Amino acid sequence: MEAASQRQHICWRTDREEEVWRKAKTVGFRLGITDDIEGKMQLANLAMKNMFYMWGAKAVSLELKLKLFHVYVLPVLLYNAGTWGLTEQLASKIYRWHRKQLRCIAGYIYPNYISNKNLYKQCKTSPQHNEVHRSRWHILGHILRMLDSSPAQKALNIAFSKKLTPRLGRPREGLLDCLIDDEKLYYNQNVKMAPQC
Repeated sequence: MEAASQRQHICWRTDREEEVWRKAKTVGFRLGITDDIEGKMQLANLAMKNMFYMWGAKAVSLELKLKLFHVYVLPVLLYNAGTWGLTEQLASKIYRWHRKQLRCIAGYIYPNYISNKNLYKQCKTSPQHNEVHRSRWHILGHILRMLDSSPAQKALNIAFSKKLTPRLGRPREGLLDCLIDDEKLYYNQNVKMAPQC
């Protein structure tokens, strides 16, 4: 009777808490994509703050400010970006961060307004997903040129062979899924069907 009258509290742990490996740091970056991107954004914000005197200077041209931004700040954020399997939420987080920094550099602070399209045109740049896509394909090219006995090539062969049993629940988006989506997007945008005779 005593055992039946006692209450037990059950706490459900989320997948993120159980996966301690996501917080592990190797070769300068974290293994969990979300944690890695948040850490890189903090470091990039620090790089921006270290050059704060430059961004507010009227004597410095916008062109020079953008060059400095592309040399000192963006590489901090995009280091190892080719390994990211971005979800739409993470991608939009990166886009928002990038536009916020561009507005700061161009001098558009709260009462002043500029649309995203005009901001990219004035700064002569594009959304950061283009750079992430490019670096993702560079890494895939390096992996494909490796020997068949290399660990990266073996992992790629296993992923394409479909020998792995999928985990239960909704599948997580990974790097391979992003590469396949990139390929579909590129094919739909750039390849025109030949007219049939």
